[in-house]
Amino acid sequence: MGNNTINAIEYKKYNSYYEKEVINIFVEAFKNYPLFDIVKDDFKTEGKFHKFYNSFMKALFKATIRKNECYIGIYNGSVIDLVIIDAPTDKPVGFLDYILSGGLKPILKLGLSNSLKFLELSDETEYVVKSIKEPLWHLYFLVVEQKYQGKGIGSDAINNFLIPFVKEKNGKLITVTTNSKHNVNFYINNGFSLIKEETLKYKDRTVNNWSFRLDLWCYVIRQYNAIRMWKIVLINNSKIIKKLQTNTFCTLCCSFIPKINLQFRCKFKEEIKMNTDKAYAEKIASEYAPKETRKVIALKKLDAKAKMPANVFSYTFGIIMSLVLGVGMCLTLKVIGDGSQLWFILGIVIGVIGIAGVSINYPIYKKLIQTGKNKYGNDIIELAKQISEEN
Repeated sequence: MGNNTINAIEYKKYNSYYEKEVINIFVEAFKNYPLFDIVKDDFKTEGKFHKFYNSFMKALFKATIRKNECYIGIYNGSVIDLVIIDAPTDKPVGFLDYILSGGLKPILKLGLSNSLKFLELSDETEYVVKSIKEPLWHLYFLVVEQKYQGKGIGSDAINNFLIPFVKEKNGKLITVTTNSKHNVNFYINNGFSLIKEETLKYKDRTVNNWSFRLDLWCYVIRQYNAIRMWKIVLINNSKIIKKLQTNTFCTLCCSFIPKINLQFRCKFKEEIKMNTDKAYAEKIASEYAPKETRKVIALKKLDAKAKMPANVFSYTFGIIMSLVLGVGMCLTLKVIGDGSQLWFILGIVIGVIGIAGVSINYPIYKKLIQTGKNKYGNDIIELAKQISEEN
């Protein structure tokens, strides 16, 4: 790492004491991020978009940490980065989590129809990693405060916190997605392999999406050209370690075995070379890979068509019932009304209706999803088989 690298970062579990500081870092870090910028044209002025963006990002952060683990990096008493991880046992963040975290305000600013399309797009960015059957740890967000970017903080978070943390939990696979081309080389340089590059659509606009995986079969820190590191050479049947400074790719072994079999050493070095060559080959191949065929596009449309009625109903009904619940709470807390006993009782009744509506929303959603699967299931399976046979 370069001379500007910051050392001695302490990672600890997030708590509400740091809320204001962390939210500011989170909101600032994603300004001009392609996925969120895609809705900018839906607003008449830049100011209205920024108001939407700020309220949306605050709600997104609060909703995510309801179900996922958040850790913050402390340096000189201040938060300089944060890592949000989705563990295999974590429950998915739902629409209700988003509403309860203040998500109703940005939905109203963007409009219900546009919000549904944007939420669908957000779900699509995770389709590739969610299709993986193995237990995985998904890196939802890796955020570094702007003034500390470019100092190796992100790489430090992956290699010195995330990987050891997941290994300690007996995790074998880490995944991540990004919509920024700038981040592609960052993840490859930190050991991730590209699974898929795709183009996703929102109305008449598109955004690129890259999905990565990091298999923890061997804990090796890997870096690429132009990074100065120390290469440790193990000499057969000897306790000698020669440190050779190099400007090219090298491997850093964290412990020394006095006597190591030459055959094992050669095999280990060959596996490392094969692994890095594979990552490089995948990166190059992705640039020349053919775009999605018409059948793949048709399959996606069929899938969306099967789920659309359920999504539209659950989002609409969920918003309405959340508003009903909110009105009931306002009446009982005397925020609205004249504060009399009659208004209080009415507030309780309305609140109970809202709670009941929110409670039955998900079972109805599941029923509608199953109806959509029954209706389009055969067509989807047939089309999927045709695509598989062609590949």
